[in-house]
This record gives sequence, C-alpha cells and structure tokens, in this order.
Amino acid sequence: MQFSLSIPLAAIAAGSFGILALDRGGAPPTAQTPTPSSALRAQRTALVGDVRVLEARYAAWSAANPRTGDVQLPLAWSRALSTERTPARGRFAFDAGSGSIEVELEAMPQGAHYEAWVVDDAAGTSAAPDASDTSVRLGELVARDGRASLRVEAAALGLEGFDLDLVVVTRSGATPVESVLLAGMPGLFQRLASRAAETVGEPPSGVVLRSRVDEETDENTDDNSYLGGMPDDSAGDDGSSDPAGGPLPDLIEAGEALFFHETFYGNGRTCGTCHPAENNFTIEPAFIATLPPDDPLFVAEFVPELNFDLNGGLRFENPILMRQFGLIVENLDGFDDLRYRFTMRSVSHTLGMTQSITSPDGPGVVPVERTGWSGDGAPGQGTLREFALGAVRQHFTRTMGRVPGADFVFPTNAELDALEAFQLSLGRQEELDLATLSLRDPDADEGRVRFGDLSCDRCHEHAGANRGGANFNFATGVEAFARNNPDGTGELRPPDGGLGTNPAGGHDTIEESPEPDDPSVMSFGNKTFNTVSLVEFADTVPGFHNNITNMGALGDTVEGAVSFYRSAEFQNSPDGFVIPFQGNDIENIGKFLRVINALENRRSADAYGERAANLIAGGGFDPAAVERVLFLAQAECTDGMEVLSQVGLHLQDAVPHFEKAWWFFEFAKSGPDADRLQNIQTARDLLEGARVSMQN
Repeated sequence: MQFSLSIPLAAIAAGSFGILALDRGGAPPTAQTPTPSSALRAQRTALVGDVRVLEARYAAWSAANPRTGDVQLPLAWSRALSTERTPARGRFAFDAGSGSIEVELEAMPQGAHYEAWVVDDAAGTSAAPDASDTSVRLGELVARDGRASLRVEAAALGLEGFDLDLVVVTRSGATPVESVLLAGMPGLFQRLASRAAETVGEPPSGVVLRSRVDEETDENTDDNSYLGGMPDDSAGDDGSSDPAGGPLPDLIEAGEALFFHETFYGNGRTCGTCHPAENNFTIEPAFIATLPPDDPLFVAEFVPELNFDLNGGLRFENPILMRQFGLIVENLDGFDDLRYRFTMRSVSHTLGMTQSITSPDGPGVVPVERTGWSGDGAPGQGTLREFALGAVRQHFTRTMGRVPGADFVFPTNAELDALEAFQLSLGRQEELDLATLSLRDPDADEGRVRFGDLSCDRCHEHAGANRGGANFNFATGVEAFARNNPDGTGELRPPDGGLGTNPAGGHDTIEESPEPDDPSVMSFGNKTFNTVSLVEFADTVPGFHNNITNMGALGDTVEGAVSFYRSAEFQNSPDGFVIPFQGNDIENIGKFLRVINALENRRSADAYGERAANLIAGGGFDPAAVERVLFLAQAECTDGMEVLSQVGLHLQDAVPHFEKAWWFFEFAKSGPDADRLQNIQTARDLLEGARVSMQN
C-alpha cells in the first residue's frame, strides 16, 4: 500500500530482501522431483513464520484428536491430481482397533468399475503418484445404484506398518501412475502425530497403518514429542536433512524458503509472487505498479505460450484486469475450457489462517478446510495442504498444457509438509474479544459498538472470519454488484458461482444453475463465498473476491467496502437484509476496523523486532537475515501509520510512535550489536506506546 507521510513505501522497498536465491534450475525432470536443494537447507532461521503460532495450533489439534491410530480421509476429484473427471466421491477409513480398511464411494456413474489403492511415496519424489512409489491395490469397486464399498484386512495385504501418503481411486485395470479419479492424503498434523508415535527406524513421511494390540499399554498415545523436536533420522547421503524431518522450527524454515524462492521448474513464479510478505501476503494494483516489467507475475505478457492473444485465446492471465484491478485467472471448475470457463479473483492474504480455515461441516466433509474466496480454493479434499498442489498446476505452468514433469513439477510430500507448516505459522493465533476491547478514540469505539448493534458480527464474530468458531459461506450479492457496476474495460469476467463445481467432478457436484439476481446468467456453484477476517482488512484493501471496491462504484477503502452493505444487491441477496445504518455509522465502523488493524500491525511489528533481537543476541547471525526481518517490521509500521492517517486517526500519538519505531528499526540495521539491540528495544517500546494510545 502507498503511504504519503515522511516515510514512503518506496523507502521500505529499497531494503534488502534477498536472503537466498533458490531455484531448482535447468530443464524440468521427466519423472520425479529432486530432493530439496542444499541452498534450501542452508536457510536455518524462520524469518517470517512464527513457530509459536504453529505449536499452538498443533497442540489444539492434538487435544481434539487423541492418537488412536485411526485414519479417515475423504476421497475427492482433484483438478490438481485427477487424470479424468468423475462425479464420484467417497471416504477411506483405517480402524486401528480391528486392523480393517474400508473404502466407500457414492455418486458413481452407472456401470463404473473402479479400484482403490494406497500409496507410499518414494522419498524425494512428487506427491503425485510416481513409478518409484510403493502402491498396493485394495480391491475393486463396482457401482450398484451409484454406490460401492470394500473392506479388507490390512494384515492380509501386508499393510501392517504401511507408510500411507496417498489413497487413490483409479479406473479398473489401471495403476495410480496411469489413472487418478479420486484422491485423499493425510494432513500435516496427522503426519506429525504418526512420526511422534514411531520411535524406531526412519520417521515415516505419511501416516503409519498400525493396529493397536493393547491400547492401554500404548505409551505413545499422548506423545507430543514432535513439538519440542525429535532426532533427525531422515538425513540424506550428504548429511543434510529432509525439510520435514526435524522439529517444527526447521519445518517452518524450509517452508518459508520454498514459499518465497521455489519455482517448481515452472514459469518463474513462486508462492511469494502473489503473496509477498512485504505487502501483507497479497497484491493489489498499487503494489503491482511497483514491480519491474520482467517480474514473474507478468509472464502472460512476455511468454507467448501463456499469452491469450498468441496462443489461440487460452486464458492464463488477463494483464489488463491484473494491472488495473489486481485480479488473477482461476480455473476452479477444471481446465477443460480455458477460453471461457474461468473466474477472475483477487488474491487472498495468508495471514492468521489458523483462525479462518475451520470448516463448519465437521471432519471428513469436503472441502475439509475453508480456503480461497469460495471456501473451496484448494483441490481434492479442499485442504490447505492441497492448496499448494492446485497453485503449482494453476499458476506455475510453462504452457497451457499443464503437463506435470514438463511444465512444472508437483511438490514432494516433504515440501507440502513444510509449506503447510509455514502458512499456518503466519499472523495472529487468537481472536479478539470485542466485548472487553475498549478503544481510546471515541468514534472508533462507537464503531465497535455499532458493529455489534447492526449484526455485522453475524458473519464476522469478533471482527474475524468465523461464526461460532467456524468459517461459513454466504450469498451476499457481490457478483450481482459487479454485473450491475461493470469495470468499464469490456474485458471478459465470467460469472463466479462460488462454492462447488460441475457434475463432472468437484465439491458437492453442483450443476450449472442460474444466478439468483439474473436467471439468464449461469454458473457452476451454489453462489456462496466464505467470510474473510476483518482484523487484517484495512491494509489489504481492495475488498471482496472480485475486488469490487476498486471498480468505481464504491470507494477503494475500508469505508467503501462497508458501504456495499447498504446496496440493493446485498439487501436482495439470499443472505442479505436491510442494515439500519444511521448518521456516521459507516465512518465510525471504518475507524474501528482501522484501529484494530493498526493494533495487529503493532503486534506483528513487535514480533519481527523480537525475532531480529534474538538473531543478533544469538551471535554469528546473517546480517542480511536481520535486515530482512527489520524491513518487515518497518512495513508493519508503515501499514499502521497509513490505515490511521488516511482518516486522521491518532495523528498526535499512535502515528508518531509508529514513525519513530520505523526509524529505530532502521538504525538497528547497522552498528555494534549492543547498539542494534538497544535500537530494537526502543522501537518495541515505541510500539507499546502506540498500543496504549489506541487501546484502553
């Protein structure tokens, strides 16, 4: 975001950001993904991720999921891994008590013959099925009235102790390398729990299928040893360790390096291309305008195979809509029609995901987690883990063919572990309590009160993304607003159906159906979109899944986004209602949201300051690493100043405190260690002063 006071964003952007230049380099492989490079392993400090956030999340998961050894996975069509379409869906279950495996499918085509397999991924290879993996056939599934099931004993198939990475349903007579209809994979926390329980031999990469002989004598049932680290038995031949083989800090470090530097043999993009840390892990037109013309974000402009004017109209990106409105192409309904079946969406930030991805539908219901603007942004089971698979296939490809092994390589399971861990380590780890929060600015505090009075917390409980601790989807008329207020470019914006896809495969098998406001407009999906957190909203504007706040009809501000809720499109939407705004309600609610955003900026800047101080105090630190952390602390200070000063909030106290803290972080970038530590402490004291000036 651009900042107009004495410290412009350009000054921050001049800071050093290059800690490590990681690229697999060379031509893409034809068969398997190489193990993570020595350059990746060279980064040994998490500069952005916070291990405490991940530890808290894992501890909460462990408390809610006693380690019985049972495994339950939904099985779903995946636009990342599936080789063909199917409307079928199902579940895989391993009962550790009986040692039995069950697979159940439904919505199978008439007369379909499928087979179920379990896959143990070969070390260092793609998370997709490879010829070097160990695959075991469980049996055949023959459709009867659209349903099929099988039950086998793990021991009878030699699966006692099997290291499960992936479950695949194939066409009858085909192996997982040849056919993937449905897939399911254990998540990070399931894998960590299994590693903690396996005390002998190599740590597993997946989840071990091990029967319980005597549950009462299982000493590992409540073992949380992985939180504090475990012996690194996964060292390679060169003595370096796999990114998933060490304690949680190592996992986050590896994920951070992958997120910002790994191209997966693709077109040059990384996860950080669209989710840069210095811009709150999102992009918008103002930030995009600062990028050089050869930035990988713009590959559709200089790579002919990805340019729809040169490749026959196949859409990889639309440069006009990207540069003017910050929108990117998403093929959420699959890659069958690249000319017309796509949506244009803004880039969701990845902050505080531990507080925003919990599904209200319970475990085992696809999508398992709420990711992306429709709540089903991830392929397959719809988990954060699988989001990386979909992102690589969608955004990293060299050509529109999207052929694994030629246009890109999928991450390994170890890399998926690391990427998931890193993303879960970002941002805040707890919700606000608006009932006890008291703000010093009277308008902002009045906005806090009116936020509740006007039922804004019906969807944004405590100004977060949840209701009752889970993230829900709603149909609020945002698509209708975009249709009724076109952006003026004339560029194609196909209707976005939200959650769900077409009956040839996908979540809920939603068929094409009319939009509620205009029956002549058809789309795939149930027309709902999931709620996003408002705590981080003021410095991640534009708003909504299609960035309608920067299309002209609304102000491209927090207040502009709030004013959408008095539009006819919202009031007439399935989940809409008339909100009785009065007087300065919109302005005051905007001030409230700006202050809580600035409070989060303060928290984040302080956390970066603490991290930089720990690096310096530890001795033998990398100066560039410290500079990067301080640079990110300054970015948070700038955001705090910006969101407040735009409407004249706290100009005499919090804003000057943020500004002075920015300068002391700058002073801490050089000089004797003692002076650097003192400057960081002064900056952190100033940040505390900013908090006190905003919050009672």
